[in-house]
Amino acid sequence: MKSNELVSIIMPTYNCGHFIIRAIDAVLSQSYSNWELIIIDNRSTDNTEQIIQDYEETRIKYKKVNNNGVIAYSRNKGIEISQGKWIAFLDADDWWSSDKLRLSVEALQNGNDFVYHDLYKKFQKKNLFNLFKSKIKTKQLRHPSHQFLLENGNVIPNSSVVLNADILRKIKGISEDPSLITAEDYDCWLRFALESEKFIRISGCHGFYWIGENNTSSPKKTIKSLLFIIKNHYGDLHDKPIPPFINLSNILFAIIKSFNITKEYSEAKIYIKLIKNYPLKPFLKLKLILLNIYVKFTHK
Repeated sequence: MKSNELVSIIMPTYNCGHFIIRAIDAVLSQSYSNWELIIIDNRSTDNTEQIIQDYEETRIKYKKVNNNGVIAYSRNKGIEISQGKWIAFLDADDWWSSDKLRLSVEALQNGNDFVYHDLYKKFQKKNLFNLFKSKIKTKQLRHPSHQFLLENGNVIPNSSVVLNADILRKIKGISEDPSLITAEDYDCWLRFALESEKFIRISGCHGFYWIGENNTSSPKKTIKSLLFIIKNHYGDLHDKPIPPFINLSNILFAIIKSFNITKEYSEAKIYIKLIKNYPLKPFLKLKLILLNIYVKFTHK
């Protein structure tokens, strides 16, 4: 490596005492040792603070905040405190393999601004269906990165990311708009992509994503956040002419699917009409046909 550059790891947490030991131990086991771990605690009522104090590790910084349910506030507070050239994100219920930071910093020092990779999925409740979903698979962004992200959705899991701190501050960090809850990271990647095309995907899985009681996503939040994303990065779908150079079918399908889950079938029909204005890949077209049939029979 060119130099031993500091990596600031931002870890928001709330009542994750039963998970956070695993995450902290994964940071301590990193083969790349020049890091600071900034834990931003949303005033946990469990034993989180005591667990952190027991480590007696000078590289760990701990701060309590009240984020009012907006996790972006906690992440931004960590960014504000951070001193590293690079910023990494790690949720308190996720964890990394020991070579994650070393590989990330090597890729960044090769002229990149944003590094990410696949993650293994770990389910709190195991079932047969979960066996076929063992990984969060990412995609290498293609130029222009902003358009690629807008067309393909969020292909970058938060706990895999290490990025350029200066650019993150230039775009004013992560949006704290409540409309973006569960998609604030996606919005951040989109805004980052307007400043730099230097995204690189490291091959392989270098961490673990926990799927269980602490996950905050829901169909209603998905709908709200994706519509907000489209409006802010593209425009009003209902008023703006369809451009030939951008394809929003993947995001629209996620919205349709979420409306179907919430049984808002009349809303689903509106977006089924809109998605047909875009070229659809065969697999997505088949999924849409099946979903359309279901909506028609469920809500006549």
